[in-house]
Amino acid sequence: MDQHFILPTTNFISGTINADYSYGKRVTGSYFLSINLVRSDEISTTVQIYRHPSSFTQRAGIVSGRKRFEISTDVITAALGEGETMEDLVSEGASLTVEVAVTGGAESIYETDIVSDIRFTSSPYLIVTDRSSRYFNPGIVYEVKANVLDSVTHKPINDVPVAVTVGDVVKRPNSDERGEIVASFNRISEAQELQATLTTAKEGLQAEDQYSTTYTALRHQAGALMSISVDTHGVVGQMMNAVFRFESDDVNGDIRYYIVSKGQVVSIGLIPINPGHRGDKTHDIPITHEMIPSARLVAYYMRGNELVSNSVWFDVNDVCGGEASTTC
Repeated sequence: MDQHFILPTTNFISGTINADYSYGKRVTGSYFLSINLVRSDEISTTVQIYRHPSSFTQRAGIVSGRKRFEISTDVITAALGEGETMEDLVSEGASLTVEVAVTGGAESIYETDIVSDIRFTSSPYLIVTDRSSRYFNPGIVYEVKANVLDSVTHKPINDVPVAVTVGDVVKRPNSDERGEIVASFNRISEAQELQATLTTAKEGLQAEDQYSTTYTALRHQAGALMSISVDTHGVVGQMMNAVFRFESDDVNGDIRYYIVSKGQVVSIGLIPINPGHRGDKTHDIPITHEMIPSARLVAYYMRGNELVSNSVWFDVNDVCGGEASTTC
């Protein structure tokens, strides 16, 4: 299949039938193609909406093992009830199943393949903003962190441009190989809350098919706030860069931190702060096996008699994982 989803604006169901013998030669013969609509309303129902050829007594040919098909989505709308639209199929979580049977010219045995769970969805993407803080401080850089996922499989998708809007400032990061994006905003308003809007901007995708989400962050009401930024994935044996942001004249002496993994403290450290230090403070933290598969960095400092703290989660990968194998 060319795509594993159907949008309300999709005009065609398309794909390629590939048929090869086990020894590599491509099949020349005949094929049968059917498409079923699986409804997920009160009672799950399956309706055949297309088949080719229309009769089992007829033959449709495949040559050299390849056959393209392109079927109008009119076959879907024709199967809907009065007043129903493609948007209704999205709302109820409906899907398509495509079944193909192929036989060679001299054989009487059919080989079949089924592609199921081709979902109706409003966008091919999903943006998850769980990693973004819901609090901000006007004096500290605010970071919007999110993951771009496939809306059907929920797997990360890379190289998807996303427009991130906070106030009147727009940043346009692309998702990386883990589907992650980060956008930093230096000048945050003095308001009591801010809205962050994230919208995919994939070229070739219609505006109504882009995914968009908005969340609200509240102004931190404490007297001081420290934010922490780290690489979202650490690698055992390497250093992870951590950036601590705080009000420049607040820190009394140093920042202390500890790292917790699987309910245990696995590392502790101290970051000296020189008197009069201004701006961010960076520190490299060694990643160890004890931090697998994920850990939390907890840091704090004293502001007079007040304890100021914050924490952040990060994942840890073992570079040796998957290198061992067994041969029988």
